Amino acid sequence: EIMILMARIRSALLRRPRGRGNWILAFARHDNTGKGVLGRAEFSAFLESLQLSLSRREVFLVGECLLAEEQAISVNGFNDALSYAASGNLRFNEAWALQAAGALAELLQGSLAGLACCNMVEAVGRLSPPHSELDVETFSAWLPKDVEGATDWAAAEAWRASAESDARPS
Repeated sequence: EIMILMARIRSALLRRPRGRGNWILAFARHDNTGKGVLGRAEFSAFLESLQLSLSRREVFLVGECLLAEEQAISVNGFNDALSYAASGNLRFNEAWALQAAGALAELLQGSLAGLACCNMVEAVGRLSPPHSELDVETFSAWLPKDVEGATDWAAAEAWRASAESDARPS
């Protein structure tokens, strides 16, 4: 799950509009010591400030995974984790998740936002094979969440649509 979360974070940061600032400056704003490291609480605040549609649980998991022996996360450590996520060592990568999201959107006449009243199992249950046999947990890990951990279907649609428009030739 942590690999998917890091890949999700990386993807969201790459698609992030310039006007919302970059993550290094946001990291520096939360670094009270100027040493390029954040404690657990500061790292959580930093990650939440980026507004990446991560739940509290997901923020906690990323922080726990990246915490070093000193109980701190360095800017270099976070950058390395993002770089490793780019290595593409995932069987169920973002392209796979986007394909599944696209199939789900197609079933709903083009938008995932119509699933706001559904849970993940109900949503995937609407698909026909082979998508109906999706690994629901893995697919869910790719989708944006609200802070409580529920799938944010409007943000999921924005992610899907953004990736779809990025894939179109100019």
